[in-house]
Amino acid sequence: MTLVVAAKRALWALALAAGIGLGGAKAQEEPQATPVPTPFALGRYEVRIDPVAGSTGGQALTVRDGRVARLRIKDSLVTVAYRKVDAGSGPDVIVTSYSGGAHCCTTVHLVTFGKTVAVTQKIHIADSELLVEDAGDAQAPRLRFYDFAFAYWNASFADSPAPQVVLRFDPARRRYVADGAAMRKPLPPDDSLQALAASMRAPFARLPRGQYLPELWGEMLDLVYSGNMPAAMRMLDIAWPPERPGKEDFRASFLKQLRGGRL
Repeated sequence: MTLVVAAKRALWALALAAGIGLGGAKAQEEPQATPVPTPFALGRYEVRIDPVAGSTGGQALTVRDGRVARLRIKDSLVTVAYRKVDAGSGPDVIVTSYSGGAHCCTTVHLVTFGKTVAVTQKIHIADSELLVEDAGDAQAPRLRFYDFAFAYWNASFADSPAPQVVLRFDPARRRYVADGAAMRKPLPPDDSLQALAASMRAPFARLPRGQYLPELWGEMLDLVYSGNMPAAMRMLDIAWPPERPGKEDFRASFLKQLRGGRL
């Protein structure tokens, strides 16, 4: 089963409220994603969002320097997710644009203001929404979203695990990168890991040949994205039914898919 846009976004809100994830991903307690009201001024520039007239519709964010438009971002839905109010590193404004449609797409635009206005980085986050988290101490905010690199991989969209990603701003590179420290979690106790993996073996064994258990690689992804890759591989070894062929092919395919994600 696939999710239409309205259902997907409603599910996101419910997942945050209930502490669960999308399609098997586990969500942490999240900050509220409150859009920044427009219009507003940043120095000599004015930032505003207006509806787009005509058959295409949608919205457009425009940055004006007097009467001159210095930047325009147009999409079905455009939101200012963050505005810097203190001195410090990182973008001055973070804009999200959503293309509409059943499964795509949200793009994060990192915008800096100075003598010119420029989008310094674009982050494509597919079916996820963006949550901006205060990092404190005049640091650029962290960015949280779900990584849909495993969407439709051996499962329907609704059953596809989507692990959470945290990005931090790297002042040296002047761009957002994966924040391993914020994503890292302690290794679960070995008896708990073994019990969870063993509990998946029987339902996995009942599946027809060529079908796999999304809960398995959902748990594996949670371990990988929290800095526990060896534990993820061990979970696979324990959960895989001994009489079922194909484990090493599955492992290789999983690792190949993982390389297309955010880590």
